[in-house]
Amino acid sequence: MARGVLTTPDTGFRLDRTPPAPDLAALVDLHWHVRWDLPPGAGHVQGVLPFPCVNLGHGSDGPFVAGPVTGRDDRTLQGRGHALGTRIAAGLLPAISDLPAHALTDRTVSFAEAFGPDGERLERALAQARSPEEHRAHVEDFLRARWRDEDERALLANRVCVAIIDAPEPGRTTVAEVARRHGLTTRALQRLFRDHVGLTPKQVLQRARLHEAVERVAAGRDAAADLAYDLGYADQAHFTNSFKQATGKPPGRY
Repeated sequence: MARGVLTTPDTGFRLDRTPPAPDLAALVDLHWHVRWDLPPGAGHVQGVLPFPCVNLGHGSDGPFVAGPVTGRDDRTLQGRGHALGTRIAAGLLPAISDLPAHALTDRTVSFAEAFGPDGERLERALAQARSPEEHRAHVEDFLRARWRDEDERALLANRVCVAIIDAPEPGRTTVAEVARRHGLTTRALQRLFRDHVGLTPKQVLQRARLHEAVERVAAGRDAAADLAYDLGYADQAHFTNSFKQATGKPPGRY
């Protein structure tokens, strides 16, 4: 539940994550609610290493359907604000939308573009929601009505992503191995991910490895050289450079 969120402000920031209703557990990873109230003149760049997922919601800056992100997602927070969102499980966007996932990669689009007239109605409902509970109820009702839960290719894409994300050693797994385990050629896996995930299999593997790296660095129990070896990096320098690129800080400063 906590993976992916980088260093937060010491004060004035709160992030809550809530599981979905049980009947939507296969479609929705979680609901999230972020609030910030920073001192006048203060600003904070909040970084996230996102999962290979689509998020939809509404906040101080209005409605959003945010696609999968190829790098770190940085947002500058100032003053007071909030956002409520729902993370759709990896690979399942085409089970609720007519858009392929690659159409949203590194993009934020309107509800109408992602979901047509149904999306416009949801957008209006979320703008009028009076509580996080009411917001989540609107989103879940919308998803129940649209979920094509027998979309076999979407379900396959999700299974592969979950296998990568949950792998004990994502840094020691290759794209060819992932494809073979799921009865696919490498090219077929790449096509599946383009349409249903919006990132390449290699990008998802690298993100899973970085999620584990950030957790272990934050815990402070492992030396950088040990982490580099455990996570399958070529050497400590390779690990340090990748970590800094992903988080903005070398492991020691993080």
